[in-house]
This record gives sequence, structure tokens and C-alpha cells, in this order.
Amino acid sequence: MQKKKLALAIGLLGVVMTPAIQAQQLEEVLVTAQLREENIQDVPVAVSAVSGATLEDNSLKDLLEMQTSVPSLLVGVNQSSSTANFSIRGVGTGAQNFGLESSVGLYVDGVYRARQSSVINQLVDVEAVEILRGPQGTFFGKNSASGSVLMRTVRPSNEQNGFVDMTVGNLGLVNLSAAGNYRVTDNTNARSTLFFSSRDGFINEGSSKDINDRDRWGFRQQFLYEGDNDLSVRAIVDYAKIDEVCCAALTLKDSFVASGRTENGAPVPGTDYILSMLGGTIFRSGSFADNSMAVNQLPRSQSKDRGVSIEVNKRVRDLDFVSVTAYRRFDTNDFIDADFSDVDLASRTYGAEQSMFTQEFRVSTNADNPVRLTAGAFIYKQDINSDDKLPLGSMLPNYVLAASKDLTTLVSAQPLLGFMNLAWGTAFPAQFAPHIASGNIIHDQSTQEHEANALFTRVDIDISDQLELNIGLRYTSEKKTMLSTFEESIPTPGPGALNLSAIGAAFGIAEAQYKAFLGAPPGDGSGVTFNAALAQMNPAPYVPALSVLFQPGWANCTVTARFCPRPDINAKLNDDRVTGNVGLTFRPNDSTMIYASYGTGYKSGGTNTDRIGLGFDTVFDAEDSKNYEVGLKQDIGNNLRMNLALYRMDVDNLQTNTFTGTAFNLQNAGVAEVSGFEAEIWWNPLDSLDLRLAYSYTDATYDNFDKGNCQISNIFHTGNVTEASQYLTKGYCNRNGDQLGNVPEHFASLQAVKQFNIAGNGLSVSAEYVYYSETFMISNNDPFALQDAVSLLNLNATLSMDNDLELLAWGRNLTDESWFGTVFDTPLQDGKLSAYPREPRTFGLTLRKSF
Repeated sequence: MQKKKLALAIGLLGVVMTPAIQAQQLEEVLVTAQLREENIQDVPVAVSAVSGATLEDNSLKDLLEMQTSVPSLLVGVNQSSSTANFSIRGVGTGAQNFGLESSVGLYVDGVYRARQSSVINQLVDVEAVEILRGPQGTFFGKNSASGSVLMRTVRPSNEQNGFVDMTVGNLGLVNLSAAGNYRVTDNTNARSTLFFSSRDGFINEGSSKDINDRDRWGFRQQFLYEGDNDLSVRAIVDYAKIDEVCCAALTLKDSFVASGRTENGAPVPGTDYILSMLGGTIFRSGSFADNSMAVNQLPRSQSKDRGVSIEVNKRVRDLDFVSVTAYRRFDTNDFIDADFSDVDLASRTYGAEQSMFTQEFRVSTNADNPVRLTAGAFIYKQDINSDDKLPLGSMLPNYVLAASKDLTTLVSAQPLLGFMNLAWGTAFPAQFAPHIASGNIIHDQSTQEHEANALFTRVDIDISDQLELNIGLRYTSEKKTMLSTFEESIPTPGPGALNLSAIGAAFGIAEAQYKAFLGAPPGDGSGVTFNAALAQMNPAPYVPALSVLFQPGWANCTVTARFCPRPDINAKLNDDRVTGNVGLTFRPNDSTMIYASYGTGYKSGGTNTDRIGLGFDTVFDAEDSKNYEVGLKQDIGNNLRMNLALYRMDVDNLQTNTFTGTAFNLQNAGVAEVSGFEAEIWWNPLDSLDLRLAYSYTDATYDNFDKGNCQISNIFHTGNVTEASQYLTKGYCNRNGDQLGNVPEHFASLQAVKQFNIAGNGLSVSAEYVYYSETFMISNNDPFALQDAVSLLNLNATLSMDNDLELLAWGRNLTDESWFGTVFDTPLQDGKLSAYPREPRTFGLTLRKSF
């Protein structure tokens, strides 16, 4: 049904695209995708541009909302406001782990932002946002593997230019912002920008709606000196703060009982059943749309982003010299209830401090020359310090005793409920009980020193009046020094404390087989081991605790790899890469451009700052991308514009960071293949009517991914033998041929804007239809994590009055679609899936006064 809606929407656009009697001329859109200001139709790059006026007219307040208008861009915020993730053309990397870089380069006023979440704030006083699709291996400071987002704020000027903006809406929304220019000296102008945003949450926890609220504010202060000698100096100081109750994770698939399998004819009880016996609140499958959850303590997300930059521009004859110097800091402090339940099992406090210095020098020739050259150097230094504390809760020992059925067999044949009533440390074996202790604090600390230097050049040569050759080259050198320490306040012993004879007798397995397993490296599957024997059963029993039962620190390991002891890491990485692009641009006439290009991108390697699952490397390699692309940009008459791109991108050693339910596994996924088509069409059939279509088709699959995450929930509910056997013997599963998670195959946005004149006042009415096809929202393609196709409706109406006053009524997701973002296996609750909800229906009024 959803595909029919999409086909109908696109078909209607095609029907109305007939010659019009009255039409307005399409406006020129200026971009800086090649480090110089150009008409977007003259740039041989797949780039989308959203102007500040468009942001205001559509009430787009942050980049999460803006993604619904741009093809191939996805933005998500998951565990906290400081763990945003960006992807372009299906390739991106989550920011949960501070040991990795972003696949998408983020820049504000020419300054690189190393942490993706530093740009998740209010889009206030913005001139334009540009989205460049495909590897950016020549320009823009830090190399990027899949694309870049460039944000430009409004510059100071000697013109009277300012505004005051107030918004009120549902959920108690209040937004306030203001900006304005003023003169400092004859040659120096300044601009001040302020913003504040507050909103209630939309997720129920108990009797209140406190979670997923908004509480953020900030300012930007600029100075611009423009001399008479072709010299300009722009200085920017900015500060932004977020302090929110974020982010909610709701039950998508419960684990009360296995829904598709039985044992001995009886339902298989799961972790939700055990939690209910311990007094926990359980949300069953199908309750996601209720926007309700239960935790011991509300999640908290705090961040501070601030920095200063100085940009110097100087023209000497036909050469333009540019210097951009910047220093930035980004600090976070997050708290979550780590088990996502109201039973006290575990919590987590995570803090990080990041500082960076960047310096870029560029020189370029006149844009009118037949040979145009840009060359430069980039220097980057970054320091990161993180502190991660994970206290074990008071109910964890009781929960483990009840939940680990393979361990409870060793204790007694009492019914499950009987185990929950046992006094901890008496009935359970003495060698096990003391080592999963409430109050034990898993404490991890990491530091990283990172240096990156680059030299780059780009030359554009006019071979003829119609044909242009484009060549770009960049050399990048990266150095990282990383130290991570992993401690527990209550150390756990090795497997020597186990009574192997008693265990063997309980399972009917010879003690010699256990001892053989003790000498085998984890995850290699060699020898006749207990897990290997289990994997041959049909259906394979699901006993994950046994996969780590005999590892050092076995008591904590039986709970989760996240609690499992781990040696400290002291690593140094040195990477050198040559990347760039080559392309041909053909202009058969003034209104048509055809281009073909090949480009490469790169992202450095690093180390995991989290404790990951056994069998995974703590160090991951660099990510390399190759992109083949052909594109068409054409203006037809004065009122129709089409920008089309067809591409194929291969990403080698794709860095993935996915949650398995027990740990974050940050690793290289082998090779990912992405191919697709993108289209942006603008049409003004009448002076008073604008139509726009944005569409992308993305086919993103793993060509080679041997050590991917297993479908834990699917194993529990269906007894999937293929998945279970791999999980039991290796701890990971082969994901070759699977789709990349969180990437819809089809995306479309159709917008119509109609202008009216009412008593001398202008009225603009806009309607936007947004479509996402069904999408796996988890990296392992678990069928229970499939998001059905989603259709969204956004409406805006702006009344412009003669006194420079505007009144905007707006609404987003007006049909109140309940849909979810990233899905993950819930920690400590095998078989259960949790998901982060998307924004519900929001609406409000904005009053804006310009002066």
C-alpha cells in the first residue's frame, strides 16, 4: 500500500509537469562545494543545498528534521544527545565509541567538527546547509569516506540585518532566538546570535512524560574586518549547551516467552518473565506506540560545545589566500539505566572531554582562468579523555541466578520461581556466588592523542569551451596514540575456581572435554567442545553463558562481555593515504552539464574504548571508499530543473559499531557495496506555485562480513539453527549478502508551495509528503527489527505582513505515525529488542520580526 502511495505521488508530479503559460524563473543557488562560491548547476558534484530562508519557511530547527528534505542523508540520535550519527549513501558510523572518526565530514563555517553530536543543536541564523554526497578525498580539512555536510552561518555586514523569533508549540515547546548586525569601527562589523529551546518529553515513565525533552541554549559572536587592501578577517566565538532527559528506548519485541518455539510442548520462558518475578514492569510486543517505558533512574544527557575560529582572506593579484585557524572543545556527561528496566541490574555513567586544533591554508587562482588551481595544507590535533563507570545493581545476582538456565542446572532441580527466592550465596555454589556482586564497579578509562596532516591540490582545466578536466589529489598522514585501562572494584577469578567434575556430571560431559576447551582460544571452534556439541543439536539450544563460562573472570563473563575482564590497551597507529578524484565535465549548452567522476575517501583506524565481545579485535583498521558516478544537471526553460546522479560506491574495511545486547562491537566489516540513483527536481509551473521532488534509491549490502552480529532475538523466539550454531561456536555470525542496517531502499520527498495575496499581505502554504520504504533498523537484519514503510505529512503556512512581521503555523508528522530508529538487543535480556522512537506529531506557531 505504501509503495502505491509513493508511485501515486511521483505520478502526480509527472502529470502536472506540462508546459505552463505563466511561470517564474528558478532562482540561482550558490554553493561552496569546491571551496569557491559557484552556481550549484556548475558544480560536477552530487550536492544538495538548503538555504536559511527554506529552513525558516519549513520550520526546520535541526539537522534531524532537515534530513526529510534531502536524498541519501540520514541522521539519528540514539542512546543520548551526544551520540548522534550521520550517514550518506548508506555509509556512516555511530558516535557511541570515541575511538572512531565519522564517515561523514561535518563543517561549520569552514571548521571541521570531529564529534558528530557537536552539530546537533538549533539551526539558528544559518545562511545555508550543503550536503555533498560521495567520498570527499580532496577538500574540506579532514578526509571523509562517504560525504560531507557544510553549514554556513550568516556573516556580519554593514547592512541593517536582524530578527527576533519566538515559537510556541505542543509538548510545551518554547523556542527563542535573535540575531543582529552592528558596527564596531568603520571597517569592522559584528553580529550576535542567541538561541534557547525548551520542550517537555513525549515518553511516559511512571506517571510523568519526562523523557526525550529539549533543554538547550547557546550563542555565537562574530566580528568581520574588511579593509581596503583586499583583506578580510572573520572571528567567531560560539558556545552551546544541552542538558536533557534523553534518550528513551522502548520495547519492540518482548522476551516474556519465546513466541515461535516450545520445549517439551511448553512455552519457553525468557528474561522478561524473570524480571516480572523480580517485580519488574514488563512491556509486551505491540506496546511500542504507547510511548511508555520503566527504568530505575531517568537517562540524562549533558554536553557543552564551544570554540573560536579566525578566517583570513587576502587577494594578491589573481591569487586568493585563505587561512582558517580554530580551537574547539566538546564535553559530554551521560547517564543511562544500562539494563533498560526498573529492576536494579546495572547503570552507566559516561563522560568524555575532547579538544581539537585545526589549521588550514589555501591558495587558489581566479575562477575565470582556463586553468584553475587550488592547493593547500591541513593540520589537525585532537585529544580525547573518557571515563566510563558501570556499577552492578543490587538485583543482578538474583537475576543471573534465575536467568542463566545453563548455570542453574548446576545448583538444583528446583523450579525457576524457587531460584528467585533463594538467599544469594547459600544455595548457589560457593565458588560462583561471591563473584557477581552488587556494587562491583566496572571502570574503564581511555586517552587518545591524534595528529593528522594533509597536503591537497585540485586543478580544473578547460580542454575546450564545452569540456573540462577535473583532477584532485590529497596526501594524508595520521598518527594515534591510545591508552585504555579496564578495572573492576571486585576482581573475578579465573576458571580454576570451578569444580569441573561437578559441572561435567551435571551435564553428562566428560571433565576432559572441559579441560580441552580451557586450552582453546576463545571463538576458534577447535576441538570437541561443549559448545560445539550443543551447536549440532536441532534445534540448537540457546545457552550464551556457556560461550564464555571458562574464560578468565568467568563469573562476570557469564553475564555479559561488557562486564568481562579485559587487558589494558596501549596502541599506536600510523596511517598514510593518497586519495582524490578525477572527472570529466561536459557542457553541451548553457543550461546542461553532464559529468563522470571517480573519487576515493578515507577514514583512519583506531581502538575500541568499550569492552567488546570475545573473539573481536580491540584495534580496527582504516576505512577506504571508492566511488564511480555519472550525473546530469539541467535547466529546462526558465522553470524546470533536474539534477540526477547514478553511482556505485565500494567501502573496504567498513567500520561498524553495533550493539549485541552484551557489548558494543566496533570492527571492520569487510567490504560493503552501495549503488544507487538520486534525483532532485524543481518546477515552477506558475508564478505562485513551486513543486519539488527529492528521491533516492539505495542498494547497500555487505559483500564480505564474516564476523557480524547474530540475530539474538530471532534465535530465542524461533530456534534459528543456522544463527544459533554460529553464535554458540564462534560468538558471531556470517552476514555476507545482508543489507546494511538503517538504510531504506527508497526515499522520496514531494513538496508543493503555493503563494497567495491576501489584502496586500503574502501567504505561503506548503505541504510536504515524505516516504521511507521498509528498513532493517539493526545491522544483523533480524526480521523482528524490520520497520515497515513510513509516510509522513508536514504542513506550513506563513503570513508575511508589511511591517516585516511573519506568522508561521507549522506541523510535522501530522498523521502521528509511530515509527522507530535504531533497534538493538536489550542488554542482559536475551531475546528482547529495544528501539529508539522517532518524533511524534508536533505543531506550533512562530512569530518572527525582521529589522
